[in-house]
Amino acid sequence: MKRYCVILMIVVNALFNSVLTQDEYCYSNDNDKKQTKQFGTKTPYEVQRGNEKRYFNVPKCEAVKFWLISRHGTRNPSAKGIEQMKKLFDVRDGILENFKRFDRDRHLNQLCSEDLEILKNWRLDRNLTAEYENHLTVQGWNDLKYMAIDFQRTFQNVIETRYSREKFKFGYTDTQRGEASFKAFVEGLFGPNAEARINIPAEGNNSILLRPYESCSKWLKEEEMIKDQNSEYSKFMQTDVFKKMLEEVSIRLGYKYTLNAKQIDNMWDMCRYDQAWYLQEPSPWCVAFTREHVNILEYLEDLKYYSKGGYGNEINSKLMCAAVQDMLRTLQSEHLPKTVAYFTHASAIQLFLTALGYAKDNDALRADNYNQMKNRQFRSSVLSPFASNLAVVKYDCPEERERHKVQFFLNERPIDFEWCNIGLCDLREVLNRYRHFLDGDCKNMYCGGNNSNYLKLSTLMICFVTLIKFIF
Repeated sequence: MKRYCVILMIVVNALFNSVLTQDEYCYSNDNDKKQTKQFGTKTPYEVQRGNEKRYFNVPKCEAVKFWLISRHGTRNPSAKGIEQMKKLFDVRDGILENFKRFDRDRHLNQLCSEDLEILKNWRLDRNLTAEYENHLTVQGWNDLKYMAIDFQRTFQNVIETRYSREKFKFGYTDTQRGEASFKAFVEGLFGPNAEARINIPAEGNNSILLRPYESCSKWLKEEEMIKDQNSEYSKFMQTDVFKKMLEEVSIRLGYKYTLNAKQIDNMWDMCRYDQAWYLQEPSPWCVAFTREHVNILEYLEDLKYYSKGGYGNEINSKLMCAAVQDMLRTLQSEHLPKTVAYFTHASAIQLFLTALGYAKDNDALRADNYNQMKNRQFRSSVLSPFASNLAVVKYDCPEERERHKVQFFLNERPIDFEWCNIGLCDLREVLNRYRHFLDGDCKNMYCGGNNSNYLKLSTLMICFVTLIKFIF
């Protein structure tokens, strides 16, 4: 009998330790921190980029064209976001107050002493002001600079070290982060201050090449509805899954009441930005969340972007028509330029991938299928982290029946389309598959053929030019 009691005690102790291990998550002591790869559109590029350069080399083939569309690098928040972050000082002090008698009153599921310590030492950069809203950070500059260096080392015969207008074509949006990303990229290719020698003007904010959604009234109207009470985004916030997450985070931070979704969102944003700005340091506000909490917050953001840039809106597959057409014509051409690189934003990257039919799940992302979609393909953390990019490379393969091949690389990882041979596609198949873009009239096609904003802008431009001619 005594023997059975001992065995029972051992089993109970093991079960208790198992539960304790699952519940008592300490961010500071987590060496892997795998959830940093799940920070949505604020995921650091370094945790998502591919490191296997062997995929770029195709035996008995030579790379002859390089086409790139890239999101800007890591940036600052908006002015509104910066103000929300400043409010976190009071929240932090409240959390520390909750744990003043930590050793005596500590409860299961609450912060460990190590997590409390890094939260206590959290500081916000004094230079983070509205004046620098959305500006590229030092890390953001390095994201693009070293990306350029890596691509150039891999494709030396295509991406040359000396700039010439005939061999290179660049484009970027008319934003500080877009322009700075372009400058960082060309510095990586050609050395310091290279952008001064290149002198490429920005694409306008209404450019249908890099920011077509800004001129599409249908898309803008749909965007306004993303957080409507009947949207999947808002419905998910009313689910038991999401409400339980709010409760658990509140308990974790020592509160005896449940914090609201906005307070949690501010912490989540600070966690993600801090981690993207300072890659080698644990982000203090990330201590608030366990891995499952991150899964839930990532899904909430994916519901937004599924509608904004994915398959949740029927016009999304057409919006990047001009950019897809530019890619196809570059691949099709036997003439210069050899290297084309554009710098834009997260929505454009997602819309471009949607146009290609990439990362399309069998089921739609909805508020009611969170558990079923944990292994989804449409994941903004993977598709559009900071500095996310799609590189498309054309190869000349003299010994192949189909001489010209194409490979697609997302964040320096090969994309394996099912209609390609282990990721290596026949150029002819690529052109045929996207023929509707190649031969289409993008000005009419990209926004469903009835874009009032674009027509208004065009009409105003015509009137302006006519007026100038009349005056002068």
